[in-house]
Amino acid sequence: MIRVLSVIVNGHWRPGIGDPTFIGWLITAGYLATSLFCGICAMRTGRISPINRSRFHHLFWWGLAVIMLIMGMNKQFDLQRLFITVIKKMALAQGWYSQRRIFQIWFIAGIAIFGLVLMIFLGWKLKRQWRRYGLALFGIVLLIVFVIIRAAPLDHVAKFPVWRSIMGLINSVLELTGIGLVGISALMEIIRGKKQAAKISNS
Repeated sequence: MIRVLSVIVNGHWRPGIGDPTFIGWLITAGYLATSLFCGICAMRTGRISPINRSRFHHLFWWGLAVIMLIMGMNKQFDLQRLFITVIKKMALAQGWYSQRRIFQIWFIAGIAIFGLVLMIFLGWKLKRQWRRYGLALFGIVLLIVFVIIRAAPLDHVAKFPVWRSIMGLINSVLELTGIGLVGISALMEIIRGKKQAAKISNS
């Protein structure tokens, strides 16, 4: 008999469904659907983008497809909890658990710096096509902010149910909005590609 449990049991990671709520499954479905849309964009990028830019756009959409797929799977398997559990055991075994806040700060700073560098790079590469990719880029920004908030040590907030609920709502809004913007951008590219293909076939 398959047990559908939270993946954290008595402080240890266990395989199972991490967020079996309606919102949890909605977000998971959103990730998977957006991953599919981005994959379609990647496969049809030759019809959508100019030839000299098709390689970058191909990598852009495939990269988003893979990221969305991984985040969708992680939504229910909570793999970051496994990572946290392993690091915690390592810290206890090596005697630096009391200094964990410093490592958490550096880890979060690393995520933020990586996100900033990524957005600067994408903004530079797509600087002439903001109208086409602005939604996707803004969605990526929201998802990066969501990841940073999730990675932040908020143990003191978790002690208060009201604040925990507020943070949960903020996280859900950020995540859903980010997914939605990337998905809408991908759908718009798919529609644009179909129109361009129709024009070519009719000419």
